[in-house]
Amino acid sequence: MNSLVTQIRVSNHVKNIVSLRAVNNTKIVCLGTKGCPASENSRRQTGLISLSSLFRQNSFSSSSRSNSSSSVASRGSLLAVGMADAKVVELASEVGFDYGPLESALKAGEFREADDITRAALITLAGENAEARDFVYFTEVSNISVTDLTTIDNLWTTHSEGKFGFSVQKKIWKSCKEKWGLFFKKLDWTTGDNNSYRSWANNQFIYSMEAKDGHLPLTSCLRGTQLLRALLENEAFASPSSGSPGSPGGGGDKPDWLKF
Repeated sequence: MNSLVTQIRVSNHVKNIVSLRAVNNTKIVCLGTKGCPASENSRRQTGLISLSSLFRQNSFSSSSRSNSSSSVASRGSLLAVGMADAKVVELASEVGFDYGPLESALKAGEFREADDITRAALITLAGENAEARDFVYFTEVSNISVTDLTTIDNLWTTHSEGKFGFSVQKKIWKSCKEKWGLFFKKLDWTTGDNNSYRSWANNQFIYSMEAKDGHLPLTSCLRGTQLLRALLENEAFASPSSGSPGSPGGGGDKPDWLKF
């Protein structure tokens, strides 16, 4: 096939296209991943060009596109995949919160750091009282905008390939009919025959893609499940037939939250 693309290198770690080599000028198209110089001058000096620059070149002129319909379709599909795999998440916030550090940690696969950032973000977003005590009451979840919770969740789901995030936890919770014991077991938050809760202080949670679906981000339930329920039932993760505090599985701070 007379394609403009002769080489594709794929990073197994981030699973997106790293570079494309054009036949007519042997330059490489950078999609913003590691190994691509940041500045335009650096790219010119090393023979690298950006994706937008490629579209301005003759490589994609009408004459080159007319080679064959199949090659055009292949190039179009390839570029579409490359652009989708760039995994761009809008870092929207109603209060001007900076989600750059969270995005960077998740992109790098630093899930422990991302979890710490998420916890700190929720405290900040919940308001001054939460910041003063350094944790969030379930009644303060309503202080956090849907926009901000959606951004946090989109970052987690996007950069974990749909494995982690509050919305992922919500689906699992519903599949467990809101029974906390089953839910925690599904998330692998409990271990052993007695379903003992993993210790955060002793680093017993799993901060890698080897963890079970929904394992991250963490929400402490040692004081009860009201905070986690308030998060999962937030409008940002709305779904039909949301549970109520009196629904199966026990609500709030009842001591039988690990019972099946």
